[in-house]
Amino acid sequence: MFVADPVAAAVPRPPAWVLTLCAVMLMLTAMPARAACEVEACADLGGFTATARRVTVADKAIAKYSVTRTVRTLLRLQNTGTQPLILALRVGSMSFTDDTGQAYKPGAASTVVGIGLAGRNEVDPQLQIAPGAWRDFQVEANILYHTKPPAQRLGQVYTLELALVELRLQGGQRVEVLRDHPLSLAGIQGRQPGAALLGQGVGQAAGAADLVNAIKALSRTTR
Repeated sequence: MFVADPVAAAVPRPPAWVLTLCAVMLMLTAMPARAACEVEACADLGGFTATARRVTVADKAIAKYSVTRTVRTLLRLQNTGTQPLILALRVGSMSFTDDTGQAYKPGAASTVVGIGLAGRNEVDPQLQIAPGAWRDFQVEANILYHTKPPAQRLGQVYTLELALVELRLQGGQRVEVLRDHPLSLAGIQGRQPGAALLGQGVGQAAGAADLVNAIKALSRTTR
């Protein structure tokens, strides 16, 4: 003869929304972590990623057969770590080439937008990124080429190399240089002129879409 356990019988069944929430949490913890870089022209530098978001190309004639080509590259830095991140661009570290082997001259310091510079005697810590957030900055490179036949041929795919300097603020005033992060991005596709707006924001965590869907389902069970 079966006798029910009086203790077990006294334990109420959890509500449906509790069971749903538990299932969601188990699903998210079981999900593999996404790779830090999921697009081309991206580099994982350990603690943050750098991605070439947009390249704009503009030509300006300066003589009958001479044209200056300006290439502006919009880069996005995302903090994938758990601590605030401060970065600057190392002065003199930038090189820019295309797929025909042509070397471009980096723009002047005034053409660097959205990030401070780290030189021998001065460091600018203006670019600060909270954990999970991202910030954009832009660099520029130029080349003088000739259009008189046979015209000089330029490429449309670029390689950008530079160094990002990781900084730390001491006592809110003194800036300490921690380390340099060499960055190399190949296969950057050039495009014609267009809007390239700098921005900042917070990145989407892995599994966020699944969490949203689960919450929607949870709300339906509690109505």
